[in-house]
Amino acid sequence: MRTFDQVLKFVDENLPGMTVIDCVACIWQLGQAPDKSTHDLFTHPSFLELARKLAKSVREHGLDSRSISNLMMAVARLKPAQPGIDALMMLCEEILPSVVSRATPRDIASNAWALVRVNPSNRETLKLLAREATLKIRDFNELDLANLWWSFASLKFVDDTLFSLMSQEVLINVHSFSAQNLSNVMWAVAKLETPHFGTLVERLGKVVASRISEFDSQALSNVGWSLGTFQVDDHITMSMIVKEAVRAARPWTPTQLATLCWAVAQVKLQDTSLHVAISKRLATGHMDFHPVNLSNVMWSAAVLKVDDPFLASALLSQTRRKLDSFKGRELGNILWAFAETRAIDRATLVCWGKEAMKTVDDFGPGTLPKLVSSFLAFGASGDELNALTSRLRLRNLERLDNQDLGALARALATLRVDTPRVLDFIARIAIRRAQANDLRDPKALADLAWSFATLRAKDPELLQALTGVAEFQPVANAFSMRELATFAWGLSALDALRPCAASLGVALGARLREIDVEETLRREQLETGALQVGGDRRPRRGGALGLGLSLAASLRDALAVVLELRGHGELPRELRDVVQLRALQVGNAMDDCFGALRVLFNEDGEAPVDRNFLDSALLGPERDADDGDPLDARVKPEISLHMQDRMVVLKPPGWEVYAEEGDDDDARTPNAPSDLATFIQDRGVVLERPLNHDPRSRWGFLQRLDVPSSGLVGMAKTYAAYWDLKVQLASGDFQQEYVMLCHGWFPSSRASVGAHVDQLPGSATPVINHWGRLFTFDPWTLMQCMRAGEAFSLLGFRMTCPPGRDHSRISLAHIGFPVVQDSRFASCPTSESDGGWLPRLFLHRSRLIFKDALGLPCESTAALPKDLAEMLATTEARPNFFPLRSDADGEGAFQARGVVIAGLPRMRLAKRAKRVRVDVSAGEPSAGADAGADVSATARVQE
Repeated sequence: MRTFDQVLKFVDENLPGMTVIDCVACIWQLGQAPDKSTHDLFTHPSFLELARKLAKSVREHGLDSRSISNLMMAVARLKPAQPGIDALMMLCEEILPSVVSRATPRDIASNAWALVRVNPSNRETLKLLAREATLKIRDFNELDLANLWWSFASLKFVDDTLFSLMSQEVLINVHSFSAQNLSNVMWAVAKLETPHFGTLVERLGKVVASRISEFDSQALSNVGWSLGTFQVDDHITMSMIVKEAVRAARPWTPTQLATLCWAVAQVKLQDTSLHVAISKRLATGHMDFHPVNLSNVMWSAAVLKVDDPFLASALLSQTRRKLDSFKGRELGNILWAFAETRAIDRATLVCWGKEAMKTVDDFGPGTLPKLVSSFLAFGASGDELNALTSRLRLRNLERLDNQDLGALARALATLRVDTPRVLDFIARIAIRRAQANDLRDPKALADLAWSFATLRAKDPELLQALTGVAEFQPVANAFSMRELATFAWGLSALDALRPCAASLGVALGARLREIDVEETLRREQLETGALQVGGDRRPRRGGALGLGLSLAASLRDALAVVLELRGHGELPRELRDVVQLRALQVGNAMDDCFGALRVLFNEDGEAPVDRNFLDSALLGPERDADDGDPLDARVKPEISLHMQDRMVVLKPPGWEVYAEEGDDDDARTPNAPSDLATFIQDRGVVLERPLNHDPRSRWGFLQRLDVPSSGLVGMAKTYAAYWDLKVQLASGDFQQEYVMLCHGWFPSSRASVGAHVDQLPGSATPVINHWGRLFTFDPWTLMQCMRAGEAFSLLGFRMTCPPGRDHSRISLAHIGFPVVQDSRFASCPTSESDGGWLPRLFLHRSRLIFKDALGLPCESTAALPKDLAEMLATTEARPNFFPLRSDADGEGAFQARGVVIAGLPRMRLAKRAKRVRVDVSAGEPSAGADAGADVSATARVQE
């Protein structure tokens, strides 16, 4: 290869006799010279004369396509060291249209490569080259195809027709591609970020897996990056790449390792071996990461939940040293990762967060939501978040795309901190985009609705914009089931669901019809290894718990939408039937998969009741009710109603229905038996019914009751019955009736009780605050009574929706009528005074009304338990406020508004009160009380 001086000396000696081809060859040699960066061409008279002669000859006689290609490539190589060389490129671009039709595939690829280096803004020339490449695509070899992909990808230039043809050629000739060219194609396709090319990357990834030994570290890093960009679910290829990196047979740079870490997290490959290898190299002190690589490694470690304190500590140490070199996007990502893994203290998080916000104008997509989420993950306070967002301006948020805008709103709402200024910015941007038809991303719509509903930020203009977008059926049809449930909940909580209820109902029906039950179960059987060898469709026992997860999640989301639509009176019968039909299909398919029998009907088409269980009421050995303590005499659960596929169990006090992680239930009685689910399984009532051994489906139970309470609990024995009853719960066909005794004389004229009940993240106990969703129920007074000068009311109410077991209790406590012996929501003095009279919570579920497998009405009732009846008998009924008696049987029975209460004791009438004095006892407020309510108020009656 000639040096710079040698080429210029040759030009001095031979310039007068040189042809235009000789001139191009000399410039080519200059571009190849090893010392081209140490000279300034435009200070050499010989080069200036060469350039003038070349320009004159080209304009007079033209130039062939190969010479133009060589000249453009030479200029591209000289460009970094010789900025003034652009004039020659302009000359090439001027004459290129006249000769491009004669260009070979190599020339086209070379010209595109040169444009990337010298003049990437010339889109017209790129279009010209793309059109010519489309006509000659079958003449391209693998190197030319790879170079052309790379060139167009580097400029983000997209030509769908050309790219489709190129994809076909790549797939046809893929086995002739070298490892380098194959990785370049995958990198280029991923660089373009065109979603429909994900299939191409997936197919090329399988080719890479079969030839993994041919690829060097850079090629493997490119392959991993492309798989991660499209989030291709090809864990086999990614695992092989990770093994190559861990094995370290080839040298891997920190950038390549960091890129691969990011890709592993993107495809959700649960393999932490790469992070372990990086941790070992960090321990030797032989690895130093650039800020963007630090961000990628730590982000991937947080996503994959890598438990390696040394890795986090080493990355944190490097981050401290290079903090000033971080860009806003990188700092936002790594702060989120440090906060997620608790590798950073709170003070450092706040300090670095403020530093990051100084560069908020440089934030990339998703950075701001992640930075706010880092504060959320660390449990930062509202003041700290307000300090973080104080630098935000409207222009910062306008740069966010729709998904990031929704993600930011969700992060703020999850932290439950009022940031009116930021929320107003988000609302204004969303309104403008909705009016311009630019807000159609379903995830963004769902996040915005959920966030503003959670914060109770009712913005009429925003709600009108969101409902207006959702009324457009194609937008509603784009919602996934999860997004549909989230969006419906948000609008319902803000009382804005009605305008778009019809379109959401149609979208729900469409999503349900798209579910392929058989195919989904078959795929899950294969993925979990549950499919039997030999074609048997029943799963192995070990893989059973992996089945039906996606189907169950879809049905739960669908029922959440049904519940919201019903709450606004917008649930058409047709939609309810579609939901029930698909639920039964899922349930029957699950039963078939597990080998469970469907419901057997008799000749009359009726689902028979199993009399063998009704003849023996107790699940356990019978005990004499008069022996020992009354509570011990009723320690065994009873079956109230037993059918082929469903039953009703009477839960005694002191039992929990089933244990669930995160419960914050009332304390059990000392030496209390285990949960109801385990007891029934041990007694063999459900035998080998898979549903009743499935914790994901709550062992078949439809509801729960607090440990100290008693009453009826619905239970299914097949998946078909379980989902049928779940649909009844959501649509209002499953009714539950309760009776409770509360403090004070509840006004018989009061029609309803309501409170804003909120469930804080990480807590199982609800509270009342202005963020809570309004919960209302309609209790009515069955009886008013007195005991030891204190006033009480026996209330009954019916529930047709599953808002939560504690909502009625906390709502009554909030307005000053706590349930007797309610240790969770009553004030301490009130709860302590109740302990000397009643040993447990006075709450009893007395009646369940539902439909059987044929749709016929069924009901089960339970009389007031003996312990509650005996305690109630110690009170005196207030005149004109006591239950009527039935002479047909010797037990008290009362019916009001359809609620039946049986087992009431004979009551003594109190003397008519002359004067009533309300005495508000001092005590700490309950968990659900606000500043204006005292839940310990009781009425003392003076004779």
